[in-house]
Amino acid sequence: MKIINALILSIISLGAPLACFAAEQDLKPAAELLKNKDYPGAIKFLDNCIKTNPKNEEAYFMRSSALARSGQKEKAQADLLKLKELNPKLYEALVGFSHKLKDARKSIYKNPDKPIPSVDMRRSAQAAIDAKDFKKALGLYDKIIPMLTAERDLYTDKTYSFMVEAQCYENRSKVHEALGHKPLAQKDALEAKKLMKECPESNIKALAGAKP
Repeated sequence: MKIINALILSIISLGAPLACFAAEQDLKPAAELLKNKDYPGAIKFLDNCIKTNPKNEEAYFMRSSALARSGQKEKAQADLLKLKELNPKLYEALVGFSHKLKDARKSIYKNPDKPIPSVDMRRSAQAAIDAKDFKKALGLYDKIIPMLTAERDLYTDKTYSFMVEAQCYENRSKVHEALGHKPLAQKDALEAKKLMKECPESNIKALAGAKP
Protein backbone atom coordinates (compact mmCIF):
# COMPACT_ATOMS: atom_id res chain seq x y z
CA MET A 1 0.00 0.00 0.00
CA LYS A 2 2.97 2.36 0.57
CA ILE A 3 3.84 2.03 -3.13
CA ILE A 4 0.25 2.87 -4.10
CA ASN A 5 0.35 5.92 -1.84
CA ALA A 6 3.63 7.02 -3.44
CA LEU A 7 2.03 6.79 -6.87
CA ILE A 8 -1.00 8.75 -5.65
CA LEU A 9 1.28 11.48 -4.28
CA SER A 10 3.18 11.71 -7.56
CA ILE A 11 -0.09 11.96 -9.48
CA ILE A 12 -1.37 14.75 -7.23
CA SER A 13 1.77 16.80 -6.65
CA LEU A 14 3.65 16.47 -9.92
CA GLY A 15 1.17 15.22 -12.41
CA ALA A 16 1.40 11.63 -13.55
CA PRO A 17 3.29 10.95 -16.79
CA LEU A 18 0.26 10.72 -19.10
CA ALA A 19 2.50 11.46 -22.07
CA CYS A 20 4.25 8.13 -21.60
CA PHE A 21 1.14 6.44 -22.93
CA ALA A 22 0.39 6.08 -26.61
CA ALA A 23 -3.06 7.60 -25.91
CA GLU A 24 -5.54 5.78 -28.06
CA GLN A 25 -7.66 8.02 -30.26
CA ASP A 26 -10.77 7.38 -28.15
CA LEU A 27 -9.01 8.64 -24.99
CA LYS A 28 -7.87 11.99 -26.39
CA PRO A 29 -11.02 13.76 -25.09
CA ALA A 30 -10.17 12.47 -21.59
CA ALA A 31 -6.61 13.80 -21.90
CA GLU A 32 -8.02 17.19 -22.90
CA LEU A 33 -10.42 17.20 -19.95
CA LEU A 34 -7.54 16.39 -17.58
CA LYS A 35 -5.42 19.13 -19.12
CA ASN A 36 -8.25 21.60 -18.50
CA LYS A 37 -8.69 20.28 -14.91
CA ASP A 38 -12.23 19.12 -15.62
CA TYR A 39 -11.79 16.06 -13.42
CA PRO A 40 -15.51 15.20 -13.04
CA GLY A 41 -15.86 15.35 -16.83
CA ALA A 42 -12.79 13.15 -17.31
CA ILE A 43 -14.03 10.61 -14.77
CA LYS A 44 -17.44 10.39 -16.45
CA PHE A 45 -15.86 9.96 -19.89
CA LEU A 46 -13.43 7.29 -18.64
CA ASP A 47 -16.21 5.45 -16.80
CA ASN A 48 -17.87 4.92 -20.17
CA CYS A 49 -14.58 3.88 -21.80
CA ILE A 50 -13.99 1.24 -19.11
CA LYS A 51 -17.55 -0.07 -19.43
CA THR A 52 -16.93 -0.51 -23.14
CA ASN A 53 -13.47 -2.02 -22.66
CA PRO A 54 -12.81 -3.31 -19.09
CA LYS A 55 -9.20 -4.11 -20.01
CA ASN A 56 -8.22 -0.63 -21.19
CA GLU A 57 -5.03 0.02 -19.18
CA GLU A 58 -4.71 3.65 -20.21
CA ALA A 59 -8.28 4.40 -19.15
CA TYR A 60 -7.67 3.01 -15.65
CA PHE A 61 -4.48 5.02 -15.26
CA MET A 62 -6.04 8.24 -16.54
CA ARG A 63 -9.08 7.76 -14.32
CA SER A 64 -6.82 7.18 -11.31
CA SER A 65 -5.20 10.54 -12.09
CA ALA A 66 -8.58 12.30 -12.32
CA LEU A 67 -9.79 10.64 -9.12
CA ALA A 68 -6.60 11.49 -7.20
CA ARG A 69 -6.72 15.11 -8.25
CA SER A 70 -10.38 15.38 -7.25
CA GLY A 71 -9.63 14.01 -3.78
CA GLN A 72 -11.01 10.48 -4.27
CA LYS A 73 -7.90 8.70 -3.03
CA GLU A 74 -9.41 5.26 -2.35
CA LYS A 75 -10.97 5.03 -5.82
CA ALA A 76 -7.69 6.18 -7.36
CA GLN A 77 -5.90 3.40 -5.46
CA ALA A 78 -8.41 0.85 -6.76
CA ASP A 79 -7.72 1.90 -10.36
CA LEU A 80 -3.96 1.62 -9.85
CA LEU A 81 -4.40 -1.87 -8.41
CA LYS A 82 -6.50 -2.78 -11.45
CA LEU A 83 -3.71 -1.47 -13.68
CA LYS A 84 -1.26 -3.66 -11.74
CA GLU A 85 -3.50 -6.66 -12.40
CA LEU A 86 -3.80 -5.91 -16.13
CA ASN A 87 -0.20 -4.99 -16.81
CA PRO A 88 2.31 -5.65 -13.98
CA LYS A 89 5.29 -4.47 -16.05
CA LEU A 90 3.68 -1.11 -16.80
CA TYR A 91 2.73 -0.73 -13.16
CA GLU A 92 6.32 -1.38 -12.06
CA ALA A 93 7.55 1.17 -14.61
CA LEU A 94 5.21 3.75 -13.09
CA VAL A 95 6.44 2.89 -9.60
CA GLY A 96 10.02 3.48 -10.76
CA PHE A 97 8.99 6.78 -12.34
CA SER A 98 7.26 7.94 -9.15
CA HIS A 99 10.41 7.14 -7.12
CA LYS A 100 12.55 9.18 -9.53
CA LEU A 101 10.15 12.11 -9.24
CA LYS A 102 10.26 11.83 -5.45
CA ASP A 103 14.07 11.82 -5.46
CA ALA A 104 14.10 14.85 -7.78
CA ARG A 105 11.76 16.73 -5.46
CA LYS A 106 13.92 15.91 -2.44
CA SER A 107 16.92 17.52 -4.14
CA ILE A 108 14.95 20.72 -4.77
CA TYR A 109 12.24 21.17 -2.12
CA LYS A 110 12.48 21.20 1.67
CA ASN A 111 9.09 19.49 1.86
CA PRO A 112 8.87 17.31 -1.29
CA ASP A 113 5.30 16.16 -0.57
CA LYS A 114 3.92 19.70 -0.40
CA PRO A 115 3.36 21.45 -3.76
CA ILE A 116 4.78 24.95 -4.19
CA PRO A 117 1.78 27.34 -4.11
CA SER A 118 2.53 29.01 -7.45
CA VAL A 119 3.05 25.80 -9.48
CA ASP A 120 -0.53 25.37 -10.72
CA MET A 121 -0.77 29.07 -11.55
CA ARG A 122 2.49 28.88 -13.52
CA ARG A 123 1.14 25.96 -15.53
CA SER A 124 -2.09 27.89 -16.21
CA ALA A 125 -0.10 30.94 -17.30
CA GLN A 126 1.99 28.85 -19.71
CA ALA A 127 -1.21 27.29 -21.08
CA ALA A 128 -2.62 30.79 -21.64
CA ILE A 129 0.53 31.79 -23.55
CA ASP A 130 0.28 28.65 -25.67
CA ALA A 131 -3.33 29.55 -26.44
CA LYS A 132 -2.25 33.14 -27.24
CA ASP A 133 -4.55 34.45 -24.49
CA PHE A 134 -2.01 37.08 -23.46
CA LYS A 135 -4.34 39.13 -21.28
CA LYS A 136 -5.10 36.09 -19.15
CA ALA A 137 -1.41 35.19 -19.01
CA LEU A 138 -0.51 38.72 -17.91
CA GLY A 139 -3.11 38.66 -15.14
CA LEU A 140 -1.70 35.37 -13.87
CA TYR A 141 1.95 36.47 -13.97
CA ASP A 142 1.02 39.68 -12.16
CA LYS A 143 -0.22 37.46 -9.32
CA ILE A 144 2.53 34.84 -9.55
CA ILE A 145 5.63 37.06 -9.52
CA PRO A 146 4.93 38.67 -6.11
CA MET A 147 4.61 35.15 -4.65
CA LEU A 148 8.02 33.95 -5.78
CA THR A 149 10.31 35.78 -3.34
CA ALA A 150 8.44 34.32 -0.36
CA GLU A 151 8.61 30.86 -1.94
CA ARG A 152 12.43 30.85 -2.01
CA ASP A 153 12.51 29.48 1.55
CA LEU A 154 10.60 26.40 0.35
CA TYR A 155 13.54 25.29 -1.83
CA THR A 156 16.52 23.27 -0.63
CA ASP A 157 18.66 24.90 -3.31
CA LYS A 158 17.72 28.54 -3.90
CA THR A 159 19.39 28.35 -7.31
CA TYR A 160 16.29 26.65 -8.60
CA SER A 161 14.02 29.32 -7.13
CA PHE A 162 16.00 32.00 -8.98
CA MET A 163 15.67 30.00 -12.21
CA VAL A 164 11.89 29.76 -11.73
CA GLU A 165 11.62 33.47 -11.02
CA ALA A 166 13.78 34.37 -14.02
CA GLN A 167 11.61 32.21 -16.27
CA CYS A 168 8.46 33.93 -15.03
CA TYR A 169 9.92 37.37 -15.72
CA GLU A 170 11.06 36.23 -19.15
CA ASN A 171 7.59 34.85 -19.92
CA ARG A 172 5.90 38.03 -18.74
CA SER A 173 8.30 40.00 -20.90
CA LYS A 174 7.10 38.01 -23.92
CA VAL A 175 3.49 38.63 -22.92
CA HIS A 176 4.10 42.37 -22.62
CA GLU A 177 5.80 42.30 -26.02
CA ALA A 178 2.78 40.52 -27.55
CA LEU A 179 0.46 43.14 -26.04
CA GLY A 180 2.59 46.02 -27.32
CA HIS A 181 3.96 47.03 -23.91
CA LYS A 182 7.58 47.44 -25.01
CA PRO A 183 8.97 49.37 -22.00
CA LEU A 184 7.47 46.83 -19.60
CA ALA A 185 8.76 43.98 -21.75
CA GLN A 186 12.29 45.41 -21.61
CA LYS A 187 12.05 45.91 -17.85
CA ASP A 188 11.03 42.28 -17.26
CA ALA A 189 13.73 40.99 -19.64
CA LEU A 190 16.39 42.87 -17.65
CA GLU A 191 15.03 41.48 -14.38
CA ALA A 192 15.22 37.96 -15.80
CA LYS A 193 18.90 38.46 -16.71
CA LYS A 194 19.62 39.85 -13.26
CA LEU A 195 18.07 36.80 -11.58
CA MET A 196 19.98 34.36 -13.78
CA LYS A 197 23.24 35.84 -12.43
CA GLU A 198 22.26 34.21 -9.12
CA CYS A 199 22.46 30.78 -10.82
CA PRO A 200 25.99 29.34 -11.17
CA GLU A 201 26.33 27.38 -14.42
CA SER A 202 27.23 24.18 -12.56
CA ASN A 203 24.02 24.37 -10.54
CA ILE A 204 21.93 25.03 -13.64
CA LYS A 205 23.34 21.90 -15.29
CA ALA A 206 22.69 19.84 -12.17
CA LEU A 207 19.08 20.98 -11.99
CA ALA A 208 18.32 20.66 -15.70
CA GLY A 209 15.33 18.46 -16.33
CA ALA A 210 14.07 18.58 -12.74
CA LYS A 211 11.26 21.06 -13.37
CA PRO A 212 8.14 20.98 -11.17
